[in-house]
Amino acid sequence: MFKYKIAVLAIFVLALTGCGPKPEEELYNIFEDAAKQEKGMFQETSKLESLEKKNKELYSKILQEGKEDNQPVKALIDEGIQSAKEREQALSKEHDMLKLAQDKMKDANQHMKDFKDEKLEKQAEKVESTYKERYAAFQNMHNSYKKALEAEKNLYDMLQKKNEKLKTISDQVKEVNKLYDDVQSQNEKFNQYTKQYNEEKIQFYKLAKFKIKEGK
Repeated sequence: MFKYKIAVLAIFVLALTGCGPKPEEELYNIFEDAAKQEKGMFQETSKLESLEKKNKELYSKILQEGKEDNQPVKALIDEGIQSAKEREQALSKEHDMLKLAQDKMKDANQHMKDFKDEKLEKQAEKVESTYKERYAAFQNMHNSYKKALEAEKNLYDMLQKKNEKLKTISDQVKEVNKLYDDVQSQNEKFNQYTKQYNEEKIQFYKLAKFKIKEGK
């Protein structure tokens, strides 16, 4: 139902040298450990995106054929309910993985005070701040999506009732569409913060004079 999320870039440093880790090296390890936690998250994203595509077709068919007579679409409604449950499970897995990544990022702050280079310190703070904003955006999107799925399941319950009024169903359809519009809006904010985070992180690595290459 909406354009889905973009991923955090995994960045590989070609060489880290020296006697004992510097604060920028500590932060590199933290940032990339967080990225590793998200690798599985975006596998769930692909699954969720696939479920979304199938559900969009199913949802349209149910609404076209089931508003006035639910008998022809009973099997489709059952599929719709199952689809909502599967998307809910995938969304929950995404949330758990991003929470693990966020937990990794909490260690970043303790290394900020060790910087001797003010530019590096400020850039590190930008990276950390943007990640926090990104996490908050995901939480908002996650909550909006849960509300939309609940409204969608309520709609399917209505469609299963023989004597449900057409206006009640139409109002619920509008509510579902409105909630998914909000999910789309929150998703776009998450994507913007992800893009900004990737850019800020690369800038930090460049300031730290790391030789880097981007990975998947």
